[in-house]
Amino acid sequence: MLLTCQTAFCAPPDDWRKNLPEPVVEAHPGWVALYYDTWRIADAKMSKYADQFMFDTAFTKGRIWMWDTVWISHFGIYVQDANPRITHPMHGHDLFYGVQRQDGCIPHVWDVTGRHDWGVHNPIFSLGELNGYRHTGDKSRLVKALPILDRFFFYMKGKYSDPSGLYRIFDWNNGMDNRPCPGLSIDSTCEQAMVAAQLKEMAEIVGDQERAAKFENEHLALKKLINDKMWHAGDHFYVDCNSKKEPVNVWSVASYWALLSKVAPADRAKQMKDHLFDPANFKTPVMVPTLGRKSSSYNGKGGDYWRGSVWIPTSTMVIKGLLEYGYLAEAREIAINGLEGIYATWKNTGTLFENYDQEKTGAPGGSSKRDFVGWTGVQPIATLIETIIGIRAHAPENKITWTLRMTEKHGVRKLKWGSNYSQQVDLIADARNTQDDAVTIRVDTNAPFTLEVDTGFATRTFAIRDAGQKTFTISKH
Repeated sequence: MLLTCQTAFCAPPDDWRKNLPEPVVEAHPGWVALYYDTWRIADAKMSKYADQFMFDTAFTKGRIWMWDTVWISHFGIYVQDANPRITHPMHGHDLFYGVQRQDGCIPHVWDVTGRHDWGVHNPIFSLGELNGYRHTGDKSRLVKALPILDRFFFYMKGKYSDPSGLYRIFDWNNGMDNRPCPGLSIDSTCEQAMVAAQLKEMAEIVGDQERAAKFENEHLALKKLINDKMWHAGDHFYVDCNSKKEPVNVWSVASYWALLSKVAPADRAKQMKDHLFDPANFKTPVMVPTLGRKSSSYNGKGGDYWRGSVWIPTSTMVIKGLLEYGYLAEAREIAINGLEGIYATWKNTGTLFENYDQEKTGAPGGSSKRDFVGWTGVQPIATLIETIIGIRAHAPENKITWTLRMTEKHGVRKLKWGSNYSQQVDLIADARNTQDDAVTIRVDTNAPFTLEVDTGFATRTFAIRDAGQKTFTISKH
């Protein structure tokens, strides 16, 4: 059943979804309808592995993929206790950890039969672990995952690093099946740099200073290599290298892992950002294309899978990378553009797709599978809540931050977070005429927490000391 909303309010469906976080975007009821229908399709694609249900990664029952699983956990944390069958949104991570080999390898495809595919792509489990930790504050997961991911990091270094220290492209072109790459891969190298930085952070959280120092050194070494060897001075862009260690630019979205890995200095990050908004390159009607228009391999007719079409994992990576460097307006522009593209396609077809046509709003990309929530669910769910509405839980600090930029009535109701999802809050901002106007925020919580609100013209912190309803107004002057 396709859920549609023709009014300025879209009520939660009268099924398990009524207990999900309820996004409020008064002027965009279609986004809310898409949000709930994304959950419906995800529920229909659910599978049971090792006695626990999980949202499936793709379209092949019995097999789950490595980086798909990590991105699914990004929206899976918002299932809270709404779906009676999903009790552990990080279950997919644990399936992979449970079959790690003695040499440290974790397969990139986990198979229910035990015949796993031991190639590797996108070893980004740490991204999912830290994302889950910020939402729930569950440090015990980090304690468990850290030694597993330590061994995995050095397995990857031993198998895929070049004598120069750069990384060859992983299997299946790093999961971007037909993306052009000359051999030494910007995304492989930057992903390892990102993982090193995140394992350092995880080690610091659990008090393992020796391991933190080890991974800080790994990150710094890769950061230097990437900036010395993989920056194209003429194009002002991070690029792959050929076997001679010469930079070769194919204008791939893969280069934006340089932002999320925090290896780019501020001036280079700005140049990377500028390319995204160049109509001759990455600024297509739907963003972010997986190849820029300047690429000789660019396909403008459906995108030919990873040669132009829009994929939610890479677009999410770009959005998160921009946020690392403070480019909030640009991140929100891409997030809204991408959500509108998914929404237009959903209106036309009644479903979600594996990828989207970057040149034609409202159309799936070439060779795109339908009824595909998988990682596509990140944008209508997590990106809507965290980047567009702007609400993000920080459970270890018992804090919620709100980068509040919308002027319509907006927010989230029934958001559960913290240990065992024990905290619940409604956060609603009243409508106003312009972004410079005072904003009134209404809070209803079952437990104390700190609320930090950034309106663009002011940042205010409120210590909410008891349960119940509260109202705050933030003015420019």
